[in-house]
Amino acid sequence: MISSLPKVIQPAARRKYKLAVYVLIKEYSSTIPEQTSYLCELANISRASYYKWLHRKTTAHELKDAEILSLIREINTELNSLFGYRNMTLYMHNEYGKDYKKKRIYRIMATNGIQSSYRHKPHSTWRRSKPEETAENLLGRDFFAEGPNQKWCSDVTEVKVPHVKQKAYVNTIMDLYDRYPVGVVVSQHNDVKQLNDSFFMAMTMNKDVHPLFHSDRGFQYTRRVFSTKLETYGVERQIL
Repeated sequence: MISSLPKVIQPAARRKYKLAVYVLIKEYSSTIPEQTSYLCELANISRASYYKWLHRKTTAHELKDAEILSLIREINTELNSLFGYRNMTLYMHNEYGKDYKKKRIYRIMATNGIQSSYRHKPHSTWRRSKPEETAENLLGRDFFAEGPNQKWCSDVTEVKVPHVKQKAYVNTIMDLYDRYPVGVVVSQHNDVKQLNDSFFMAMTMNKDVHPLFHSDRGFQYTRRVFSTKLETYGVERQIL
């Protein structure tokens, strides 16, 4: 589920976190508008407040950001993704006479997924899961199901919200039959509790089901405690 905001969060952080939830609802309901009411209910927010945010007037600051973004994309295309945010700021100053702060250029590029294609390849920190942490390839890359609650797929998405430094993490469990989320939790932390809450929601809303559970080798999914939880519910799993 998209959990309601904890009361311990300070008002400023709560506003930023609520903005993140609004953006996520907009993203998830863009393809299937009928999901809007469902997601608002899960997030414990009124549809009226969501639609008020959705149809708000664009601020002058946002309009300026859109103008800067357009120029960044133009430069990025012209120079084949040559620049990171520092060189982009310098190039915009030298070639276009635009004096923007590096932090602003960084924020705009980061939130829109724009980065230099020329960078050192980082050393891999990927850890191979132990044999007891993985499962047989039961799905066989067949991501279609003939009926509901036969195959579930789960993953975590990191979301960077414009104008908000704080990140949000979305743990989604999706039914591969209709691509509908059966468990969605938005949290400020990417941790085991988030996965447990998402799985608990999925199992609570779908009684007496025993789907095949597919995921990657994220640390949440490979912990023995989660394997035990799946076994308790009679759920088979596959980790790739």
